[in-house]
Amino acid sequence: MVESEARRAASSYDAFISYNAMDLALVHRLVERLHEEGFQVFLDDWCLVAGEPWQERQSEALADSSCCLVMCGAHGLGPWQEEEVRLAVSARVSGRSLRVIPVLLPGASDSVLEDLDFLERFTYCDFRGGLDQPRSFTRLCAGIRGEAPGPPPAVSALRTGQPPPAVDYRSAFHAPAGGWQRSSAVAAARAAVTAGGAPVVLCGLPGIGKTHVLCDTADGLRAGRTVLALSAGGTTAAEPRYLVAEVNAWLDRTFGRGLTDEELYLHDWPEALAALLARVADEPLLVLLDDLGTDRAGGTVLRAFAGHPDCLVLATAAEHLVDTADVRHVLVPPMSRAEGTDFIAHMAERMNLPVAAEELAEQLPADVLSHPLALRTFLAHTAYVPAALLVHPGLPSDVLSARKLVSAAVVRLPPVHRKALAYAAVLDRVALADLLSAGMTLPPWFTLALSDLVPRCLVVQVAGGVEVPQLVVQALDDVQPAARRTALHEILVELAGLAADAEREGLAPLARTLAPMARVGAETAISARAGGACSYCVASTPCRDPAPVPPLSLICRSPGSGGCRRAGVPRP
Repeated sequence: MVESEARRAASSYDAFISYNAMDLALVHRLVERLHEEGFQVFLDDWCLVAGEPWQERQSEALADSSCCLVMCGAHGLGPWQEEEVRLAVSARVSGRSLRVIPVLLPGASDSVLEDLDFLERFTYCDFRGGLDQPRSFTRLCAGIRGEAPGPPPAVSALRTGQPPPAVDYRSAFHAPAGGWQRSSAVAAARAAVTAGGAPVVLCGLPGIGKTHVLCDTADGLRAGRTVLALSAGGTTAAEPRYLVAEVNAWLDRTFGRGLTDEELYLHDWPEALAALLARVADEPLLVLLDDLGTDRAGGTVLRAFAGHPDCLVLATAAEHLVDTADVRHVLVPPMSRAEGTDFIAHMAERMNLPVAAEELAEQLPADVLSHPLALRTFLAHTAYVPAALLVHPGLPSDVLSARKLVSAAVVRLPPVHRKALAYAAVLDRVALADLLSAGMTLPPWFTLALSDLVPRCLVVQVAGGVEVPQLVVQALDDVQPAARRTALHEILVELAGLAADAEREGLAPLARTLAPMARVGAETAISARAGGACSYCVASTPCRDPAPVPPLSLICRSPGSGGCRRAGVPRP
């Protein structure tokens, strides 16, 4: 409580509070903290007695104080406050040991001290980022006592060689260390981050292991940096203020520099996030953002962290972010056959599983072998059931569910994009230059769709062409079984026409395109037998005598016309 006037008369004040009445609410909050620290302060709103002359009382209090705190807020100095400040400066100039401490409140302009030339030469305390700034409050308390504040605790810890506060980001991201990592993906991510500049976003299909690559990469980058790890998906992606609140809690927990909830909501969330990061501008950071939203808000979050003077930013996302000029995207692809086999061997040794890695890799479908989540789920079953029984006659439902995460991404595509995806699957690893040299014209909608399918990680650009991961091919067959067969039929029909009219020099590039498409044709024929559809005329009823790949000259040119013209075989 405020001391009685009788007691005040017998003792001096530690600080005289000079303020603009329009800033009284902020002044009250700061002075209450000083009072809790044990300082004797004179605040007219607390200390003036009704019925007594206030001007004389304030002059006496100023003369009886060790220092004068000049509160500078959004409204500048009030007329009477300017007089108080001039009296305090004059008293100091005349030889009194009165310290004059400018205190910049939230909302104060950057030029407030320049506008008041009689304050410019005094060391100030800056609360423009919020009143609950431990470092600024420490500086203010030390100034009232007439002492230097000393180095902040975080800086002292770094100078004595102590490591930054440990952050268990693996637990936060549900990605425990397994002793095995995708070395090529981690190396690509680490090289992109250490190149400096733009934030790095790891993109890939659902369940492909982006979070594990994120954590494995962070393990090699965290030395000498304080780690901020945030799960940025779900509700946080829908409402970024939740992310701002997490950053504020981390600041308070790690450095003691957080803002109050009220101060967080004074500005829109991008400005609030920038203000929070400004409070650790002197700290080297490693920021990990898992499952970042791919809309404009996600790009805004990345740019805010990229504005920090010394910050490495590594994030994961389902696809490329919009407005990607200042973002470096790194693809986390499906596992190669060698990686899948190595992963099986590692898990078998770690969990004592009764499986042979090479043998099991031969038995598993390519899409399961390349999908970390599906493969991990399958291996968990082998602890109780022999692998041969799990592969035949069908995979366990939870393995298929993991695989169907990719199907969900395909389902969300518009029809023309699924058609383009089917075309890309047929043209998988075909040299597009050969195709164009042969005279084939790809439809404009295919080119336009690729510009969306590549950022979604459904199609991968390779030298001279495109590649569709087996995971995506399987998902497309699940979602739209006839899509690849239809695309194959349309492309082969056009190639057949080109072959009939080609000159000798045009046959070579045409022939080079047929070998990879023969493989696709064999796959679609097998799919046709399984699904009951004709691989040539894409009829709903199978032909009587299907063959893997028809000769170009015998391709059905009129699907659905009443009969398959391959070798004169009628539709049943």
